[in-house]
Formats: sequence, structure tokens, C-alpha cells
Amino acid sequence: MSSGGMGGAADPLDVLLDRLLDAPPGGREALLNACGDPALARRARALLALEGSTFLEGGIGAMAPGLLGDLEPQADPYPPGSTVGGYRVVRKVGQGGMGAVYLAQRQEGDFTRQVALKFVRGGPGSEELSRRFLLERRIQAALAHPHIARLYDAGVSARGDPYFVMEYVEGQPINGYCAERRLSVEARLLLFDQVCDATDYAHRQLVVHRDLKPANVMVTSGGEVKLLDFGVAKLLREEDGSPETTRTAVPILTPEYASPEQILGSPVSTSNDIYSLGVLLYELLVGRRPHLFPDRSPLEVARVLQDRLPPAPSAAAGGPDPDRGSDGEGNAAEGVERMRLSRRLSGDLDAILLKALRPEPQARYPSVAALRDDLRRHREGRRVLARPGTAGYRAGLFLRRNRMAVGGGVLLALALASGMAATLWQAGYARRQAIQSERITELLVSLFTASDPDVALGRERTARELLEEGTLRVRVGLVDEPGVQSELLAILAKLHTSLGEYARADSLAAVAVGLRRAEGRSGRAGLAESLSIRTGALLELAAFDSAESFAREALALEEAMHPQGTASRTVALANLASVLSRSGRSQQAEPLYRAALAASEAAGDTLAMAQDLSNLGVLLQRDSRYEESLPLLEQALELQRSFRGGRHTGVNTAQLNLAETLRVLGDFPRADSLLAEVVTRRTELLGPDHPDVAMALNNRGEVLREAGRLDESLEVHLLALAIRRASLRADHPMVAASLNNVAVVKYFQLELEAAAQGFLEARDLFTAAHGPAHAHTISAINNLASVRRQQGRLDEAETAFRDLLSRITGEGGTGQGSFGWTTAVHNLGWTLFQQGRLAEARENFRVAADHFRRLQGSHPNTGTALGGLGRAELELGHPEEADVALVEAVAILAATLEHGSLRTADYQVWRGVALLELGRTDEARTLLEAGLEPIRAARGPEDPVRQRGEEALQRIR
Repeated sequence: MSSGGMGGAADPLDVLLDRLLDAPPGGREALLNACGDPALARRARALLALEGSTFLEGGIGAMAPGLLGDLEPQADPYPPGSTVGGYRVVRKVGQGGMGAVYLAQRQEGDFTRQVALKFVRGGPGSEELSRRFLLERRIQAALAHPHIARLYDAGVSARGDPYFVMEYVEGQPINGYCAERRLSVEARLLLFDQVCDATDYAHRQLVVHRDLKPANVMVTSGGEVKLLDFGVAKLLREEDGSPETTRTAVPILTPEYASPEQILGSPVSTSNDIYSLGVLLYELLVGRRPHLFPDRSPLEVARVLQDRLPPAPSAAAGGPDPDRGSDGEGNAAEGVERMRLSRRLSGDLDAILLKALRPEPQARYPSVAALRDDLRRHREGRRVLARPGTAGYRAGLFLRRNRMAVGGGVLLALALASGMAATLWQAGYARRQAIQSERITELLVSLFTASDPDVALGRERTARELLEEGTLRVRVGLVDEPGVQSELLAILAKLHTSLGEYARADSLAAVAVGLRRAEGRSGRAGLAESLSIRTGALLELAAFDSAESFAREALALEEAMHPQGTASRTVALANLASVLSRSGRSQQAEPLYRAALAASEAAGDTLAMAQDLSNLGVLLQRDSRYEESLPLLEQALELQRSFRGGRHTGVNTAQLNLAETLRVLGDFPRADSLLAEVVTRRTELLGPDHPDVAMALNNRGEVLREAGRLDESLEVHLLALAIRRASLRADHPMVAASLNNVAVVKYFQLELEAAAQGFLEARDLFTAAHGPAHAHTISAINNLASVRRQQGRLDEAETAFRDLLSRITGEGGTGQGSFGWTTAVHNLGWTLFQQGRLAEARENFRVAADHFRRLQGSHPNTGTALGGLGRAELELGHPEEADVALVEAVAILAATLEHGSLRTADYQVWRGVALLELGRTDEARTLLEAGLEPIRAARGPEDPVRQRGEEALQRIR
């Protein structure tokens, strides 16, 4: 070639590349081998590797210095142990087009901070990269958001490499995090909400990310999103106003997540990030990206993005995985999962994602906040802006908005549709599918029509009213179609159970069971399901014998149909275990719960695992095995939250169960915090009069009482009692539980006659429901005997406590060492103490303290038993032994009860008396004065503890 007008010879690399690019792919290797210069051939091969995908993923401008100047392997300029600006390099953690990233540490006093050091390599040809580094430094410094990785520092290394110091995020890319934990659609939407918040914040600071992809969206082990790498972000508000602020000659981006206008190098706007967020969410929900690019050249990628709309997420989720080809036989279970996912994504999520992925920027959401808010509307059951407001769509949303009325987020339309769809799929008969689907559609359309404004005439009908109307239509209109009728009645029975209308649920389930029995062998699967639903209703009605009979029949049917085990068989196992547990037979229930949990774990069914962990944890809790119960309930709550967020009855039930164990273990602040949230959420979701709200109130009342907040406790327990009396039958065990708990508060308020009356009523109801040896019956008898002791009827109290211990250790009782047994031993100790039988009382207190400590740790019960031991030692003339016990008693009570608690004050006084006997007058005075202050404010001068304390204080003076 001749030289051009600018002078100088043509670059041999340019000449070789021209020939290679013109040659067919099969002839390139021959040209490379014939060039006669191995180094030149190596450099050409490196540049050919950029053809297609590499150009878009990193940008020639970003990669050229490394490719052309550093083809030979180079030693790491920042090996472990080297120091950069006061930071010690630990190891290299990444390499990208913008430079390298290292994990580093800095010692700041006693605190070691881990950071990420990000370098932009200096040297010839790196001016553009350095400019980008300075831009990123300024962008990062302007961003302060909990979901954006923070910038701590910046500088230039001794080698001349610009670097900045960022928050080091220990986590996983968001897609890997979701896949590894098999998160539900709801859980993925909640994570994505954090991504939207961070991106929206950046946009409000006039910053566009421009490279939103899973690698730049990390999730910590605690489920917190961190947005990384604004190195290719575009600052919309540039001071110099140069042309480079609106357009870059060489794009730096990742094609699969880039918008069409980014590929073509059009001006940057927030709409680019909205498109990328759509791709990211599509991948999170579907498991693949919306577009596949056979040829990743810029023009081909842009053509695909502009000319081809992506498949709807529901269609992509329901079809075969394009990365693995067709399913083939043997993947039926996977196919079912894809069908379920497809149904979940259809409708709102299809519309939202396709709007975010529109090729035309103006047709997308106007802002990230608008996209985020539409997703929130979907999660809350409100109309999303991406969908047209048709009458049918509005009717469906009406039911979803009224989930408070139907209870626990169980929606009539969804339950009817999804429940029937699953049954029809299992049956596999096309004609039956068509007939039943048509009848269900007719029913739903008629119910939706009833909620139309032109029909309702201004009165918005509640979902509860629609449910009642639907029940009537099923009972009357489907008598000639027993298969459809039985299916719908079973679903309606389940919905009524969630409403707390247990008698109504049992009535509907009974009819469904009868219809299924009439079908004979062909109806076995439906019969098993109907029996399980009836078991649930009867269990809530405390009809334990009938519930057990139906639970065993359902399990036998499941075992006959599915000897290898299925999800429905696991549910049947858990149902029978629940009946046994609730009726006081924990030893029989435990192996069934463990078998159900093992089956759920083997199947990888995370939500079922959460329920089975919770069930087993509650059983261990009732069996006084609190330390075993705690980790199971913690795990159950974590799993529920990962799938369902916070506003779901499943999450709230897991919180309730955990709070009960925390209460017994003395962690009152955490237990009260959990229960306060449960009360709020259940009231929102179920309505204020639901029995499940009463349960949450009841448990919170117990926490408040044990924390010494008696007036608040009484108020909460009375409200729970009122709800239970209004929603349950008068002799229901839950009514008895509330009567018992109200009486306990009155006992501590020294209203002994009122307390005795409540305990008598509770005892009789518990005995009728559970028998004389049940833990609840024993608790009421124990409480009544305690009142008799406080009333001075000591012989009567002693007889009652000893009889109680015999029941507990006898057949069907909870056994020696259980919580009920320990409580009875403790209370008998106080009876013996008041009778003057101090040596016997001391042994009872010692045994009770040991067992309370084993069962509950540093709980007020442990403190009170130690206090009794100290009192007995003091009266026996052993002040040193008394002080040992009272030191621990006061410490436990002061740590677990409210400040100024009278129980703590009592034992401060008694320890003061012991110290006075030991001649430690200064310490004695301090304790006596501290204890007497709240006692004087609350009790009269005739109080025996006050009298003893005043007498001791007078001796000191």
C-alpha cells in the first residue's frame, strides 16, 4: 500500500484485520498462519474476539489499552498485602472493562473496615477511562441510599492508577440469590421493590445507571439489596455542557439488558434504566431474559429489540426452557410447575413487564417510581395502570381488595379458579374439564355482575356477601352436577374456615364429603381433600374425636392412592398430627409432624417446610421443650417472610408462634413487638372480630402480664374474651382460655374472689373439652389452688396441689419435669412456707428453681422460685444461703420485669433484710430504700413485706 496524504506507513495490524474481516470465517486461520509474524497474529486474534458480543459488553474504548498493550500475561500490580492509600489489599475479587476490583482492609483503632478498591488503570490511551473514573467518583459521592453501595474515599495510587474505595458488599447477584432460595414470585417482587427504590432515588439525583443487570444488583444474606457500579452511569446535570454529556461514541453496556436506544447510541435518559429493570424483573420471574440474540452485533441486537416484542412472561414461563430444548418425557413435574408459574404471571404482571419493555421510550412507564407503584398496586390487589379497566378486571379486583372480609388473603375468584383447575388437571378427562370449567365460569361471571356499579346501584357489596351468594347458588343451582358441586362446596368450606365461621364450614364440608362418597372409587382424591377440609373446621370447633376420625380416613386414602408419598399425603399427615397435638397427645403427634417435615424437605417444598417447622415448634413448645422449639420457629418465620413479605396471615402466624416461645423464655420486648405487629396485621387482613385476632390479643396479654403491666394486660385479655364469646360457642376451649387469663391478672391484682370465679369456670370448660389430665385443665386447677392459698385456705390448697401432681405424673399427664409439674411444685412450696413447714418448702423451691431454669432460663418464674428459696433460708436462720439465692432472684426479676415492678421490690426488701443480718448495713440500706419506694406507693402500711422492710430500716437508723 502507498502512504496517504498524512504521511507514514499503514499499520500492519490494520492491513491484516482488513483482510481477515473480508475473508470468510473458515479462511481466517489460514491468513493468520501465513502472516509470518506470531505476535501480530496473536494481537489480531485478540481483536477478532471482540467481534459480536464483546464490543457491546465492554466497549472498544475501554478494552483497547489492555488488549493492544497487555496481551502478554502480567503480574498483578496490587498483590495481597500491598498497600494503597492506607488500605491493605486482601485479594482480587473481580476484573472488568473499567478496571480491577480488590477486597481491602483498613485498621481504624479497634475497628477493621472491609472495603472494595476499584481501579481504573492509568497509562497510554487511558484518558477516557480516567475521565469516566472521575465522573463515577462524583456520582457515587452524590448518592446516599441504603440500597446503593457507598463511596468512602478516592485517590491515585503510586503507579498512577486512579482508584476509589467503596462499601464491600458480601452477597450474591439477585438472580442467583432468588434461584438458590427458590423464592416465590411475591418474595422476588419484594426484592425488586428495593431495586426500584434505589434506582428512583438515583434518578431524582439526575443520575442514570445505564448498566442495570444481575451482577450489579447484589443481595446480602439478610435479604438487603445493594446496587453496585455507577462506573458507566450518566450524570444528567453536567457543569461543562460538553457534547459528551449527551452522547458517547462507544457504548459501554451489556446487550441483554440494554434498551434499543442505548444500542444505537441515542441520548441517555431515565427510560434506559426502566427498560433494563423490565429485563431484570422478567429474568427474575420467568427464569430467562425476554430476548435471545443469535447474532450479537450492535445492528442485529438493535434490530431484534426494535422489531420483535418479547413473549409475554406467562407464555415464556409456560413453554419449554429454550436453553435446554423440549421437555421430553419424565419432566411432568417440571411442566406442572411451569403451568403454575404461567398462571401466576398472567394478567397484571404480563401487562406491567410488557409496558416496561416497549421499544419506544415514550410508551414505557414515565418513571421508575411509576413502575414500582404499579407493582405495589398489583401486590395489594388494586388496579394496575398497565391494564385497561374492563368490567371483568374491575370485578376481579373488587374481590381482591376485600380480602379482609374473606380472611387471610383467600380470594373467592382465585380459590375457585385455581382450586378447580388443579383438580381438573389431575382428573385428565377433557369432557369433564370443559363442562366443569363452563359451570365455574358461569358462577364467577354471575358474582362479578352482582358487584357491577349498575347492578349494585351505588352499594359496594362485600366479598363476604358475594361468598354467601355463591354458596347459595352452588347448593341450589348445581344439584344435577354433583362433581362440580362437591368441588366448589369443599372450596367454600375452606374459605369459611378462614373467615372464622367454623360451624358453617363444617356444614359445607359435610355435604362435599357425602357427594364424594357417592362417586365411589373415582371420587377418592376429592374425598380425601374434602375430609381434610372438614378436619380443619372440626379442629377449630374443638370436636377432637370427629376431627381425628376424618383425619385418619383422609390419611388412609392418601396412603392407598400414593404409597410413595405426595404433597397431599404430607398435608394429611400434618392434619392428623394437629388433631393429636391440640387434644393433648403430643407423643403421638411428634413423629407424624417429623415425617411431614421430612417429606416436605425431600420434595423441596419450602412453604410446606415452613408450615411443618412451625407445627413441630409449637408442639415442642406445648411440651415445655422451649430451647428445641426456638430455632424451628425462627426458621419457619424466616421461610415465610422470604416467600410472603410481611402482610400475610402465614407470616403473622409464624410470628405469633415464635412470640409465645420468646415469652416463656422471658424475652418480653421482642415477644411484645412481634405480637403488636400480629394484632395490627390480623385486624387489617381478617377484620377486628375474627378469632385469630383474639388469639393474637390473648398472647399479647400474657406477655404484658408477665412483664408486670397488669392494667394493660387486663384490657387486652378482656377484648380477646369478648371476640371469642361473639365468634365461638360459649363452651369453646378458647373462651375458657380467655376466662383463665383474665382471672390470672385479677389474681395478681389481689381481686381473689373474681379470680377464683374465673378459674372455676375455666376449669369446668377445659375438663369438658379435654379431660382432667390435659395441660389446660391442670393450669386452671393450679390457678384455683393458688387463690385458695392466698385466701389462707392452706389445707385446701395443699390437697389441691398434691392431687394436681398426681394427675400430672399419672396416665395421660404431662409428666414429672414438665412446666405444669414444675409450677405445681413451686406453688406447693409457697403453701408449705405459709404453713411454717420451712424445710419442706425450701426443697420445693430448690427443685422448682432448677426446673424453671432448665425450661425457661432467666425468666421471672425462675426468679420467683429463687426468691422463695431465699425467703425459706432466711426464716431458717441461714442469711448467707438466703443472700446467694436472693442475689440471683433480684437480678433476674430486675432484668425481665418492668422498672418499678412490685415483685422485684419485694425481693430487694428481703435481700436487704438478709444483708442486715450479715452486718452489711450500707448495702442493706440501699436495697431496703429502693424496694420500699414502689411498695409504699402501691400498698398500705399493713402489708407484711412493707412492715418487715420498715422494721429493718428502722434498725439501721
